[in-house]
Amino acid sequence: LEIARFLQDTVKVMAKGLKQSRSGYTREKADKLYGFMKSVRSGAQVTNDDIVKFAKLFNDEFTLDHISRGQLANLCKFIGLAPYGTDTFLRYQLREALRNIKQDDRDIKQEGVGNLSLPELQGACRARGMRADHDDRGALETQLKDWLDLSLERNLPSSLLILSRAFTITTGP
Repeated sequence: LEIARFLQDTVKVMAKGLKQSRSGYTREKADKLYGFMKSVRSGAQVTNDDIVKFAKLFNDEFTLDHISRGQLANLCKFIGLAPYGTDTFLRYQLREALRNIKQDDRDIKQEGVGNLSLPELQGACRARGMRADHDDRGALETQLKDWLDLSLERNLPSSLLILSRAFTITTGP
């Protein structure tokens, strides 16, 4: 949860930076994002539509090539990777893990979320930085279906997908 909160804070800082933009449109969006982050921190429910709405602001800013070492290390920790090595190595590690997850997403979609055993479902959720410390099959399936929607149907970049889980992990299962 600490790492998820750090990633939420990262978005908040990025929103403040976007507010400094010369473009009125970007400033307006940043104000909305800042308000959104305040509501997330207070426990508000986050939908895929909310995530997609704000993802456009981060397509350039929140790519693996443009984030700080601290953010790279926390992304690694968030998805269960060791955060040790050079920035280049961390980026490589994250890209490989995210590429493997994307392929796994395709396989799960083809097989069907409902056909996964409970341990497989928990493992898939855990690998994507989602809460999996419970046996509520319905909640796990919903989390994974939301991820698959963002990953395969809405084509959000993988780094944003991981960040999107930070929005949802601080709320209950």
